[in-house]
Amino acid sequence: MMDHGKTLVSWQIDEYQHYQRGVGWYVGAALVGGGLLVYALFTLNFLFALILVIFGIILAMTAGAKPRRIPVSITEDGMEIGHRFIPWKDARCFWIIYEPPEVKNLYLDFKSPIRPHLSLCLEQTDPNVVRRSLLPYVEEDLTKEDEPLTDFLARVMKI
Repeated sequence: MMDHGKTLVSWQIDEYQHYQRGVGWYVGAALVGGGLLVYALFTLNFLFALILVIFGIILAMTAGAKPRRIPVSITEDGMEIGHRFIPWKDARCFWIIYEPPEVKNLYLDFKSPIRPHLSLCLEQTDPNVVRRSLLPYVEEDLTKEDEPLTDFLARVMKI
């Protein structure tokens, strides 16, 4: 393991967001998925049909699995997420959306336009400590006051 400077703050996150879904959610998802599959086959859109089937398989495979816990550390040289290291020179800005209990996330945006922003759950970590640790290395984007639409939809739809 490489040395990335002094660790300023660290916590653990789930590998992916795990939602508690009831029977009604699965029935609704099966109805919507089945309807979309019938539409895809009716319109001869086989690629869409294949994507729906793959999505259903992935959903079924992850439904009962518990996500692994991954360590996250903010260091002097960058951010460590599991075995992945992100140097500060790659980061453009960060913002924190903290509206407990639903949303407690740190977002990191990158200089590369093809790299999507990174969303990390803060869980029980104090957002003020995280913010103070990041400020010397990365600019804070104070214009972002809400979670991204994709994160909101994923949370509401439990996917």
